[in-house]
Amino acid sequence: LAPIYVITPNLKEYDVHFYSVIEELLKNGLKILQFRSPLISAKQHQVIVEKLVTLCEKYACKLIYNGKINDAIGYGAHGVHLSSDRLMKEKIRPVSEMFLVGASCHNEIELLHAERIGLDYCVLSLVHQSTSHINKTGMGWKKFFLLSQLVSIPVYALGGVMPSEFKIAR
Repeated sequence: LAPIYVITPNLKEYDVHFYSVIEELLKNGLKILQFRSPLISAKQHQVIVEKLVTLCEKYACKLIYNGKINDAIGYGAHGVHLSSDRLMKEKIRPVSEMFLVGASCHNEIELLHAERIGLDYCVLSLVHQSTSHINKTGMGWKKFFLLSQLVSIPVYALGGVMPSEFKIAR
């Protein structure tokens, strides 16, 4: 998988500016993008995901949908991202290996479960306190490193991670 995993912002509206920023990221080599937007309806998701899939395919980028698996498949996404709650309800990998599946993890139990059921990757958070989780304390790089070493699947760092820290995250 690609070394950098970008998650779209949670917006109420996805306009021309949003798509131009995404296209700029794609032109600069982005290879995996997660669309996540709990603020808008599932019907709106479909339109946006289909546009993003077309844009991503132009630049050989994988679009991951953070939502229902059947929706991800129906919208033409290249993969699906599971919440930690959804991850822990799965007993086996929910779809074939031709479709990327990742999950949000926050602890050892979730990481080990993601690996056990055969997911392709996970995101581990919260590395640092972030603007989206101001009431939660981050685990820091040492704990992130120790937890990520427990599994053999790729683990992306999430939560207040700055571009200047990409080398540390790797």
